[in-house]
Amino acid sequence: MGHCFVLAMLLEGLIHVDENGVVTYADGLMDDPHRMYSKDLRKLIEEQKLERSAATAGVTLEEWAELSPADRTLLRIAAQKKNVYARGFTKAGWKHLPMAEKFAILRGFSSTSGPDL
Repeated sequence: MGHCFVLAMLLEGLIHVDENGVVTYADGLMDDPHRMYSKDLRKLIEEQKLERSAATAGVTLEEWAELSPADRTLLRIAAQKKNVYARGFTKAGWKHLPMAEKFAILRGFSSTSGPDL
């Protein structure tokens, strides 16, 4: 959430932060499925971090969980718009490729005269 949005929620009385830093919400405000942030409003919950990272890389959550940190970094960098276009794909086209094919393209691209990622 943006700072202005949080400030507006504080001013409207939708959230309250006590002197210990504990955040309380108005009834129904952050109940499922709308809840996106942890209780301290600063951190996404871990599951949503994984979901967003997997979506950015264009793989499923299960595939993302099985990858090593090095492979995750490689896919995240490869999924950037400029890197996808450099390989001759559109962003949507890259996301629809199977993960095995993405790694085959990445290995083939980095072993040729192209830039290393």
